[in-house]
Amino acid sequence: MTEKVALAKREEARTIDLGDFVEIDYKAMLEDGTVFDTTIQNVAKDSGIFDGEKKYGPMLLIIGSNWLLSGLEKKLVGLKEGETKKITLPPKEAFGERDPGKVKTYMLRRFTKRNINPSPGMKIQMEGSVGTVKAVSGGRVIVDFNSPQAGHTVTFEVMVKKVLEEEVDKVKALFKKVFGRNPAKVSLKKKTIELEIPNEFLFSKDLTDAKISFFALIDKYIPEYKKVKFIEIYEKKAEKEK
Repeated sequence: MTEKVALAKREEARTIDLGDFVEIDYKAMLEDGTVFDTTIQNVAKDSGIFDGEKKYGPMLLIIGSNWLLSGLEKKLVGLKEGETKKITLPPKEAFGERDPGKVKTYMLRRFTKRNINPSPGMKIQMEGSVGTVKAVSGGRVIVDFNSPQAGHTVTFEVMVKKVLEEEVDKVKALFKKVFGRNPAKVSLKKKTIELEIPNEFLFSKDLTDAKISFFALIDKYIPEYKKVKFIEIYEKKAEKEK
């Protein structure tokens, strides 16, 4: 597609509004240009933040849902599919100002009882929150529960990859958000969504919770559908010939 054709296509597209389902790619940077988050695998590798356990690729947003940052989502309103925009957010609209009250000190034995040997930089879950160990000294451990980006002005470079218009695409996107991949099959019949669970999830202990989470998303964001039917096909593996 030439630049001229791409430009014409963007001009024909409608602008994004609150409630729209969109897929975006982004990279997030601090004031000095340091990339601390991205949906793009190559950018993550080039920036030294690649995580082998993270799935990279366009992120689903429902504008106004606050799945990312509310200040960022609001600034996507008015963009069109294919557009790229740099959005700069002050600390108040991004990850907040640093709060000294979120830096806490614990006795080291509290960790050793849990067979944890804390060291600076380690992520620790305490009292329902995740913090970063800042120092270990004199039998005490200092943990910072502020976001690493707290107090920073951050810039997001966002590309709108796709605006989802068809309901079947919205259903697939919500399913993928919960399960990590598309359903094996999906069909929409009157007020009912019928879909087939991919084989690799059939014996997962988390399957029931995932189905409940998916239905909750449908109920909230596509409420015109009143029922969801999950099809589970268990097939015996063919025995190897002797």
